[in-house]
Amino acid sequence: MTMADTTSATPSDPSMRDASTELPNRRALLAALRERVPSGSGALVLLDLDGFKKASQSLRKEGLDGLLKTVAGRLLEKSGPGALLHRYSLDAFALLLPGADRDAAALAADGLRSALAQDAFIVAGASGASAILPLTGTAAVAAF
Repeated sequence: MTMADTTSATPSDPSMRDASTELPNRRALLAALRERVPSGSGALVLLDLDGFKKASQSLRKEGLDGLLKTVAGRLLEKSGPGALLHRYSLDAFALLLPGADRDAAALAADGLRSALAQDAFIVAGASGASAILPLTGTAAVAAF
């Protein structure tokens, strides 16, 4: 799944998109959950980027936006067909998995965490020098 595939599922309303990653945002996720939870089955993975808030303080805006786009790209690559990736908050992403059970969501969570850990991220630091940031994630899974 590419970023274009995911963003095409995003409403055209800019308030439903994250400006940095162009992913659907928390508001879009909540709307999707209101729609899907009562009418079917699925699962949700929340992925918190460990240490991201502290690391982001040492980055320029351009570096932070670049880091978020790179993180989103890696997560999209591991999301799988039919999965909907959202930017949930400053340091968290949510993966909505229509029709998935808890076991499938746990496997998806492992894939997202491994995508983060595969290589360190290189970004522009506040001083203008490049910074190398290893990122890890903590995931929570829920099925509905």
